[in-house]
Amino acid sequence: MADCLNSLEAGMLVDSYRIEAPVARSGMAAIYRALERYPMNRYATAREFARELAHLDQVGVENRRELQDWRKRKAHLPRRIILYVALLLVPVAILIAMALFSRHE
Repeated sequence: MADCLNSLEAGMLVDSYRIEAPVARSGMAAIYRALERYPMNRYATAREFARELAHLDQVGVENRRELQDWRKRKAHLPRRIILYVALLLVPVAILIAMALFSRHE
């Protein structure tokens, strides 16, 4: 674990298979808490966050959906449909504009 932290400090990426599973889950729990949407659920100070990162064995791991479904895409079906329709309308609008401007005499 120490060599993983040293390589992180040096700016090198660490392969996830080299990190022990309980420590990795605790680290992810600390990171997710730091990135919470609502400020009341985040760390109050950077010192509190640093303390939990230094003592990952004391971090409680919640059952979060992000920890189990991290490989699934977040975009929902209606949002994807709207995106594809909008992308389809761009070339159609360009073709209509080209047809309208080419008719002037």
